[in-house]
Amino acid sequence: MKKTVDRTPKRILLIAQKPDISGPVSGFLKEMGYQVAVCDSAKAALNVTSIETPELIICHDALQGVTGSDLGRLLKANTRLAAIPFLLMTNRIPASVDLDRADLNINADELIRLPISQSELYGVVTKWLESSHKPESIQQKAAGPFREEEKSKEQPSWKKGHLSCASLGRLLYRLASQDHTGILLVAGGRKRMEVKVRNGSVIDVNSNYIRDDTLGRFLIRHGKISAKENDATLARAQKAGVPQGRVLVSLGILSEKELSVHLAQQKVEKFLRLFEDSWEGASFEFTRQIIEPDEMSIEPAPLSKLIQKGVLEVAKPDQLYDTFLRSNKTNNPILLHQNVVERLKSMGVSMEAVKTAEWIHGKSIEEIKKVTPNRFEPFLRTAFYLIVSNVAAFGSADKKEGAPKPAEREVLGRSFERIAEKQIDQAPDRPSGTWNIREYEDSLADGRSLLNAKHYTYAVAVLRKAVQANPDSSEALSLLAWARFQQNGKSSIPVSQEAKDLLKKALSLEPSNDQAHYFLGSIFKHEGKESLAASHFQKATAFNPANEDAAREIRLLRIKQRKDRDY
Repeated sequence: MKKTVDRTPKRILLIAQKPDISGPVSGFLKEMGYQVAVCDSAKAALNVTSIETPELIICHDALQGVTGSDLGRLLKANTRLAAIPFLLMTNRIPASVDLDRADLNINADELIRLPISQSELYGVVTKWLESSHKPESIQQKAAGPFREEEKSKEQPSWKKGHLSCASLGRLLYRLASQDHTGILLVAGGRKRMEVKVRNGSVIDVNSNYIRDDTLGRFLIRHGKISAKENDATLARAQKAGVPQGRVLVSLGILSEKELSVHLAQQKVEKFLRLFEDSWEGASFEFTRQIIEPDEMSIEPAPLSKLIQKGVLEVAKPDQLYDTFLRSNKTNNPILLHQNVVERLKSMGVSMEAVKTAEWIHGKSIEEIKKVTPNRFEPFLRTAFYLIVSNVAAFGSADKKEGAPKPAEREVLGRSFERIAEKQIDQAPDRPSGTWNIREYEDSLADGRSLLNAKHYTYAVAVLRKAVQANPDSSEALSLLAWARFQQNGKSSIPVSQEAKDLLKKALSLEPSNDQAHYFLGSIFKHEGKESLAASHFQKATAFNPANEDAAREIRLLRIKQRKDRDY
């Protein structure tokens, strides 16, 4: 019996206000054999999607009342429509490297630069509608090659999450490749580490007291002092109330120069322990801010070198292999990018590792394991390093994907369409998205530093520039709100309300913004609304357990609410 082929034309929804765009694009799509519905406004698009479910949505960014990105956010919030590819046509597109650098919230699966030729449009549409493998969206690419399946539909930011070899490698690669400056905070259990990064290099590492992390223990491990010398100098240091290093120098066991070198080595070793399984699952967060040269306590250690050492020497092979397994990538061939040999040499990789990389090209982890059962570890380490350093990518495993399950229809007290229409009606008119990446990032870092220094008036002015450069930045909006509240909000009800409105907007753009939840909770606490405050503090710690400010506020509220006890 012959298998029947479904030849029903696939449905595309085209949203464009300008006829000189909607006319030619819809005409060409119909010529390609697709069924095309055209809407000239966001409201019309909401009406259509409330009745029909297209297989692809193409939207021009310049719409009346809202931008195309705003509409994409509304449509992606609907579980019935969230899986539909949403392509955004715009006249200005940041480079892919800048998308990662600025961590922009762009609510689209792909950006299409205008003007576009028919051949380019054909390629984009067929990629999303005709390909046997679903293309990666902007958010998926930003999440990295080893992204793990999340229960939440939101992609985790590369700047914060839970620590693993994959997330740490991805984070460090981004910081190194873009010469980032700021503070990396890692917290897990009772352990805490703060790392200062300047221009893509580590310049200081501080952690809370851990027995194995003392200077004496470090020097014993490296054969610089004996256990007896450690006990004697440590007791002497504690009695005099001075650091152990001072005692070692005063007794002539170490010179000043040797002490400085060993302290720097100890800090780098502490940092590299992040690749060990003892830190697995810890929460991390990187925040951009200005780090002055005088804050440097060690010679700058390039993150590019630390990734190499961490993956090729420190991480356990089982950790790396488990990452491939969890990501379902063990059967995907590893494909080297162009000029990979030159890139690896420029990164300071050994010739042996370069030769290993060339041999790995086109092979999957399982194939490598079969061919080199007794020498699997160096090949596994090199493969992992190639992926997280973005000099290689996964190819297709050529596995058949199961048919997608029908999306569940939402059951809401108020329909999604009514909520979305209300947001469109209330949205201020603004031009289609244009991004000034450098101005945004510089203003954000300057604004955070001014805020930390309590220069609130200057911080407000600088953070307004950040919001103007990137209106959809949840991070910039939340910092501006807090600076505004600290400036006048404690004594002015209208300013306090303005800050709360900004924070609510920040959370509508990024519900997992733990900083916005903490700021909103702090304002509610100032107003005496402790129940609302506690709710937001709890959300902040749920999204980011490393948010110690929110955790401290929860403890303080519990103490305040606790009834007096007799002792």
